[in-house]
This record gives sequence, structure tokens and C-alpha cells, in this order.
Amino acid sequence: MDLSNIKAALFDLDGTLIDTEKIYVKCWKKAVDICGYHMEMDRVYTLRSTDHQLATERFFKWYGDMDAYTKVRMKRRELMEEELKTTPIEPKVGVKEVVDFFKGKGIKVAVVTASKVNVANDYMTRAGIREYFDIIISARDVKRGKPFPYVYEYAVNYLGLKPDECIAFEDSRNGIESAKTAGVNTVFIPDLTPCDDTVREFTDETYDSLVDFVEKNK
Repeated sequence: MDLSNIKAALFDLDGTLIDTEKIYVKCWKKAVDICGYHMEMDRVYTLRSTDHQLATERFFKWYGDMDAYTKVRMKRRELMEEELKTTPIEPKVGVKEVVDFFKGKGIKVAVVTASKVNVANDYMTRAGIREYFDIIISARDVKRGKPFPYVYEYAVNYLGLKPDECIAFEDSRNGIESAKTAGVNTVFIPDLTPCDDTVREFTDETYDSLVDFVEKNK
């Protein structure tokens, strides 16, 4: 991959830098069941890094209840808090290596996440990677979250760069669409979502892991 024009590497958090997506999906599914709705796993996966309004609309389409998403989300948050009392948050393999790789080239590194900044700070600290990143940018600071482009547009502007001077690392379709629609170069690192046609549409390159990216771009 040609990195000669790149001045900033932007990383999604959950599923890309830390291994929390499996916990999120487990708690989403459990919350849906507790609230009395039925949901296939392929629909559960579409909730990852999803804009609040879009998710509300999807739940209404599926269940005919405008309050369904809010009820399920509140229950999911309760379950997640309980789960994380006993479950450690682990970094994904290669986080330090990829940060060192970019910093060694004088390239800025930042986190661009759907989570609130305080939640991201907590999770990153628990995973032992908070010190690697100076900047955390949250989709909560823009009008619509992923898959809309606003959080990446905000990140690019915040850093004082052009979209094509940035590269984004994502593990979900919503995330990769958000970055690509903002004009940012995109790398897909599969976690729970495979790189199918709906992902490839927005992906410049795919790697098996962060380590794989570093090894192939040395």
C-alpha cells in the first residue's frame, strides 16, 4: 500500500484495537431476548457501530415499535456493565506494532470511535493501550454516527488534513462505509464481519490483522 501521502492513521476502537465486539454482540443478543424480541445473528451484527437514529429506524421496521431500540439498548448497557466487571478487556494483536510503525514514519495516530470518549478512555486504559494514542474522536460529537461520514470528516478537519492524507482501519461495514464516504483511504481488518461484497465496496485493502498490515508494508 502506498503510504507516501499519509499523515494520519485513524483507528476504530471496538473490534479493531480492543477485543470487545464479541462481548457487545453477546449482550445485544441477550438484551433483545430479555426484551421479548426475536433477532437473527446477522441482524445483531448490523448493530455494530451504528448511528442511533438509524438503529431506531431499523428496530421500528423490524418490530413496529419506535421505543424498541431504546429499550433494548438500555438493557444491553446494563448487561455490558455487568459483563465487564469480571471480563478483562484485551488489546487486539499488533496494536503496539502498528502504532510504532506509523509513529516511526512521523504519522499521527488517532482513535475514531462510536463510543463516548469517557468509555473509550476506560476501555483503552483497561486494555493497556491508552498511552499509545493522543487523540480520541467520538461519533457522539457529530450529528450522525457511522455509517454516515461525519465522524471521519470531523477527524480529518480536527487534524487539519485532507481526507486522502488519512488512512482508516475498521472491522465493520458501518465503519468502513463511514470512512470511505468521507474520502479517507480504508483498510479492513476482519473481526466478526467477513470481507464480503458489501464491505469490499468501501475497502481499499484488506489484511488478516494489524500485524499482517505492518509486515506487508515495511
